[in-house]
Amino acid sequence: MKKILFLSPITYDTCSFYRSGGIAPDLRAKLNIDIQVTSLDREKFDWVKMLDYNLVMFQRPFTETSFNMALYVKSLGIPLWVDLDDHMLDLPAGNPGYELLTMSRETIIKFIALADVVSVTTELLKQQLVAYNKNVRVIPNAFNDYIFKKRGDKEPWSKTILWRGGNSHTPDLMRYAQTMDKLMQEFPEWQFMFYGLLPWYYNNYGNLAYLQSTDPIFYFKKIVTMAAPVIHVPLDDSVFNRCKSNIAFIEGAYSGAACIAPDWDEWKKPGIMTYKTDQEYYDLVKKVITGDINVKKHADRSWEYICDQLLLSKVNNLRVDLVKTLLG
Repeated sequence: MKKILFLSPITYDTCSFYRSGGIAPDLRAKLNIDIQVTSLDREKFDWVKMLDYNLVMFQRPFTETSFNMALYVKSLGIPLWVDLDDHMLDLPAGNPGYELLTMSRETIIKFIALADVVSVTTELLKQQLVAYNKNVRVIPNAFNDYIFKKRGDKEPWSKTILWRGGNSHTPDLMRYAQTMDKLMQEFPEWQFMFYGLLPWYYNNYGNLAYLQSTDPIFYFKKIVTMAAPVIHVPLDDSVFNRCKSNIAFIEGAYSGAACIAPDWDEWKKPGIMTYKTDQEYYDLVKKVITGDINVKKHADRSWEYICDQLLLSKVNNLRVDLVKTLLG
């Protein structure tokens, strides 16, 4: 049986859930190929071990150690696949990974150029990378219907406005601090939940709530039981953010929540309520709170689109094609 090796910086985080470890079981079943998911920190690979594999995928690589291993893979005649979920060559200065990835920029470029194929999350990200490698394929993030079988049934909704993300979004939350402050003051009976990051720079009027980041499986279960009518996506306008995928939309729709997001190509999907200005952002959240928007209608339209276009069982067919092309 042929074997594929997935190498991820962290095998159990959200990035791996959407791009590596989380997609491997369904892909394994589709291809009838053994797929191992690990990291270079967990296991050492010499030529004897590496020759067991017919294809190696590096997910989100950026270190010199990883690049040297990639050179080793290529020297053994093994096809190299690189997967990138973010625009790692153009991080905003406020991103906590800015200094590290800026120092690693040339390594990342060499990685992209060395790969036989590069897979990315969005069309705009592809456009940013084709200068370094002509064989870039868009494989969007998808809802994992291999693990989750039934959509959350949320009604009646709680009085919760949900945001989810990590500390890389600090510049985004700070950008919309005045808008959020106004909403929290105006609607004290509503809870503004920040899942994964505590915005300590926000005023707390008694309705700011915070949950620590957790295992992705627990996270999906939690957002269903949270029963928020909306998930909102405040993003500062940058090339990095415009290259981001729309997983907040996917997660929200699964839990029954409508999505508020920027009026950018990646977010122009059925059911998403988009904003162009701070005022439009504020107005949309307010309309959700006051009941002037049919939240269920928006959420259901989004879920219908996801079931048609963004289920992992369907999107993984793009990876099947990629693998078959590399393995012949």
